[in-house]
Amino acid sequence: MNDESELLFGDKKIPFKVMMKRIGHYVIPEWKAFALAFFLILLNVGGDILLPLIIKQFVDSIAVTEEAPIIMTSLSTILGISFGWLALSILSQTFIYFESMILQKAGQRIVYKLRMEVFTHIENMSQNQFNMMPVGSLVTRVANYTTSMSDLFTNVLVMLLRNILTIIGVYIIMFILSWQLSLILLAFVAVVFVASFIFRNIVTKLFRKERQYTSDMNTFLNENLSGMKIIQIFNQQKRKENEFNVKNKQLRNTKFKVLMAFAIYRPFITFVYFSALAVTFFVGIKLNFTPGIIVAFYNYLNRFFNPVQNIADQINQIQKAASSSERLFNLLDVPPEVLDKPNPIVMDHFEGRIEFKNVWFAYEKDEWILKDVSFVIEPRQTVAFVGATGAGKTTILSLIVRNFSIQKGQILLDG
Repeated sequence: MNDESELLFGDKKIPFKVMMKRIGHYVIPEWKAFALAFFLILLNVGGDILLPLIIKQFVDSIAVTEEAPIIMTSLSTILGISFGWLALSILSQTFIYFESMILQKAGQRIVYKLRMEVFTHIENMSQNQFNMMPVGSLVTRVANYTTSMSDLFTNVLVMLLRNILTIIGVYIIMFILSWQLSLILLAFVAVVFVASFIFRNIVTKLFRKERQYTSDMNTFLNENLSGMKIIQIFNQQKRKENEFNVKNKQLRNTKFKVLMAFAIYRPFITFVYFSALAVTFFVGIKLNFTPGIIVAFYNYLNRFFNPVQNIADQINQIQKAASSSERLFNLLDVPPEVLDKPNPIVMDHFEGRIEFKNVWFAYEKDEWILKDVSFVIEPRQTVAFVGATGAGKTTILSLIVRNFSIQKGQILLDG
């Protein structure tokens, strides 16, 4: 299989810092929206971290004596804690709603601008460049890769930031509740980070292959479905079916490997999580923790391990978006071979005659499609171009609409 960078003319490796700077060109105009979303994320994370403390107060407000197994110290206290928990939960979800709306709108504006820029750039390319760039690869870049960048701005970066802030905030609270148990839990955190690092390296390579195979598949389908008539004329259906089967198997096997990596990683992290819970209960009893502290640690462990587990996925998604960005910017960096003259005349419509005078044209050097072609089309005259495939019919039409100048009421090709 050919790497897509070999399939698309002009691709090159873009340094990470340069790529981040170019992405920043699209993000900076939306900085107010991202700043407001960041503030709402801080409020949301803060509220989420406080919820287990309210539950701790609820549990500790229940006293156990010999006379009665469970005695509520104060009904008003319990009701106050319950309503406080409910209010904080509603407020936290409200912050999530506004934060999501702000980021989705900002992300869609960024992707809209990027998609229009890429499409306009493709429109300005010459016929020769389209001959070297598979249409399927271009479609993948305009449609799929811009979507990956949209996910980066509206979902991935936000979740990564929220998870990092949650991990820091949760560990600070756990350290305040019990520094001894918090230090013991660091060993489990180290195991999770090492496992996530190994998993990220493996899955990153698999994702890269998956994107390459997907692009190769799209290119193959676009070229062969659009040219199915020629394939059938020359009775090449079986050969093309075999080629498709090879590409399909490559993509399927790569996806199976990705699924296997996740099937091993997620259960392992879950095992580490339950081991940490067991240690928490054991150490909590040994250190004579109150029931509220043990319940708080139980809730915080869930809030701690889930973000750690999700960070590996989000880092992979960031790398996927970075790869997509690199391919989009490579496309934007390909300069059009045929540029309009300075200060061109813009025409909504024209009247006059079309004349080809001794026109020669080739996509590749010395492989002439048109050889010394001359003809005249008078106003309001209907002309049909008839000929075999490859004779130059489409080329003539493309030249008429792409490259002309105005002289004395006539349209003369510059070529």
